[in-house]
Formats: sequence, C-alpha cells, structure tokens
Amino acid sequence: MSEAPQPKRIDPQLLYGLSLLGGLALAWPSLASAMRGESDIIAAGIRLLAAIAAVWTGGFLLSALIGGYAAGITQGEAVQDVLLPQRVANTAPSTETSVAVGTASSSEAESVHG
Repeated sequence: MSEAPQPKRIDPQLLYGLSLLGGLALAWPSLASAMRGESDIIAAGIRLLAAIAAVWTGGFLLSALIGGYAAGITQGEAVQDVLLPQRVANTAPSTETSVAVGTASSSEAESVHG
C-alpha cells in the first residue's frame, strides 16, 4: 500500500515566532499610544491579538500552499546542465604531446640564446 506524499510543513515554533514579530510590528502604533496613556490598554491588547492571529493565519496558508507545491515535486534523475561541457574520460596529456612540446621549447630556447 503506497502512502500519499505528505506536504512539507513549516516548523510550528518558527511560524509562531514570525507571527508574534509580525503582530508586534502591526500593532506597535496602538501599543505605543497605550504606553503613553493616550489610549486604553485593553484595546491595544485586543489589536495585538488580532494582528498576531491575522499574521499567523497568513503564514500558515502561505506555508501550506508552498508545502503543497513542494510535495508534488518528485526526485528524478539528476538533470545534466547543458551549459557545462562534457567531461573527457582521459584529460592527462599524452606522452607524445609532452615530447613534442618539450622539443619545441628546447629548439626555441636554442634559437633565442644561440
């Protein structure tokens, strides 16, 4: 019996931490006015909870969407990059090439020095 691929999910602690930071960022003006005494602390707290819930819901939906697409990707054969050249089985220079290069180098050296 084959199991259906499970969608990959984001770590719950990471999602909650990000939603807490996002909720604080969204509710900061209300919290700052409550700390200065310009507005009610209960209203600022409710706005903070609503902002955390909204950011958490958005993050959960986004991670579920990305996880759903990631679950559909299967591991296939490694695709070869067409821009990279093919590897040659024997890349070491042959002895004939080395001798020819050595001969040319010594004859050029004699003509320059001699």
